[in-house]
Amino acid sequence: MENSPDPLTKEGRFFLEPASPSHRQYEALRAYFVEGISSQLVAERFGYTAGSFRVLCHHFRRSQPDFFRDLKPGPRTQPKKDASRRLLPSPELRLNHTAPCWTMVFCSAERLICLVRPPG
Repeated sequence: MENSPDPLTKEGRFFLEPASPSHRQYEALRAYFVEGISSQLVAERFGYTAGSFRVLCHHFRRSQPDFFRDLKPGPRTQPKKDASRRLLPSPELRLNHTAPCWTMVFCSAERLICLVRPPG
């Protein structure tokens, strides 16, 4: 081990300076519930306000078994948007700057998207 004024090892720093939010929550809650450190000191040590740490403890007490569970990712598709994208003109038409300018008009009564070519 190198001679340094900082006695904290790399391994110790891993636990006392967590990188991810869930790891920080875990270490803060462990310090409070297991080590018995005051909530004010834990909040200061892990970068929480006193109020936000109390809220964190409250949520932990109410949902203990599921608190650190990984959340499922959300849906990867958006059916309504995907359906409306099929009604839009092709990307070539939208991106071709030399083509005549087209205007899209949304007809809410019929739920249609119409392409209107300007006169001229």
